[in-house]
Amino acid sequence: MVRGENGKGRRKLVAAAAMIAAFATVSGCRSGLDQAGNIYPLPEASQTIATIRLIGESDEIDLTIHGAVVTYAKPQLGTDPPTLFLQAVPEGPAIAIGAHGMDLLDKRVGDAISIRVTETRMLQGRLHITDFTDFEVLERNVPFDHLVVDVSDAPDLVSHSIIWESRIVLVTGTVTGEAVSAGTGYQQMEFATQAVESSMLRLRAPTELLDALSLEPGCEVSAYGIPVWRFENVVQLNPHELDEIVSWECPVE
Repeated sequence: MVRGENGKGRRKLVAAAAMIAAFATVSGCRSGLDQAGNIYPLPEASQTIATIRLIGESDEIDLTIHGAVVTYAKPQLGTDPPTLFLQAVPEGPAIAIGAHGMDLLDKRVGDAISIRVTETRMLQGRLHITDFTDFEVLERNVPFDHLVVDVSDAPDLVSHSIIWESRIVLVTGTVTGEAVSAGTGYQQMEFATQAVESSMLRLRAPTELLDALSLEPGCEVSAYGIPVWRFENVVQLNPHELDEIVSWECPVE
């Protein structure tokens, strides 16, 4: 077997497992405390995200998400727009912010934010916030490991992908297909978890990252802190950096 292990990622996975176990038994436990005594992320932000998702695509929306945390920043690459992901509670929902031409350079992972949403659009089957105003950073460097959910044994990851869309996850699974093009700068490989074997589940990553890992069918991969991306009905687990890959193990003939 050919094995690879990212020490930083491994520590993340162990820490995440402990956090997930702890938060499963402590109802309402939250993370970041600001000087005014507010604790972020705020669970009520999740209710607003859910309402926005229920409304769907709209240019007449006017709702403020207050106290959600930026869990991931996806760079612009190829046809993919720069995208941030917002979430407030482990069970979701989450939502993406991003469109081509949108300036997100000053927005950071770990920011608890307030944002007034004024437009949403469906982009390739995903709901994105595509226009907003009154953006405010409420607190920086808010811990959010407790929002990461293990989807390795989630049977509805594909069949009910809308509930997983844009959420931050950890996953372990097996590559089941060869790498194919998935847009400029990206490749994807069919991927199976313990609970899901479907051609509609893919591991999608920048070509340079997949080349560095030398993945092939039969390789087992664990990734931490990555967003669930969708292209229409295809669910794409979407790492971008090597330190998001906890470990990988490939067979040798």
